[in-house]
Amino acid sequence: MNLTAGRKDGAATWVSLIKRRVDLLCELHKLVDHQERLIDASQLDPLLELLGAKQVLLNELEAIERELAAHRQQLEKSPASQAGSPSGDFWQLWEEGRVLAKKLLEREAACEARMLARKAEVAAALRELGTAVQAHQAYQAAIRASAPSGNLVSEA
Repeated sequence: MNLTAGRKDGAATWVSLIKRRVDLLCELHKLVDHQERLIDASQLDPLLELLGAKQVLLNELEAIERELAAHRQQLEKSPASQAGSPSGDFWQLWEEGRVLAKKLLEREAACEARMLARKAEVAAALRELGTAVQAHQAYQAAIRASAPSGNLVSEA
């Protein structure tokens, strides 16, 4: 086997991996767009389905990251003039992926904050509802206690 051909195949594999990584990050950004809308609309069932779809993409991304990590030192040390070393296109894609990943992490943090805020809103609404129910029950008990024994007041 020709050693130079093997290096070129390696570079092609790296480019293929990094292109797939960028594609996955772009797909994840689209899912986060939809996730934000579902959070704002409090649509939990579709949100859970979306999170399942995201997990599939994240698993694939993790596998690519592991494969790239195994070769990262070799990638970063290989001189650009060496046969089979990644081209400028590779490093441009690498940087694009790095930026996309950083933005994705920021958006995920924002989604988490939105979900926590929404959770707090729902909890507050439930507390208010609980207080209203208790007040209504106390009111009904007071009416029953003060009503004549003929039970003229209907229970709600």
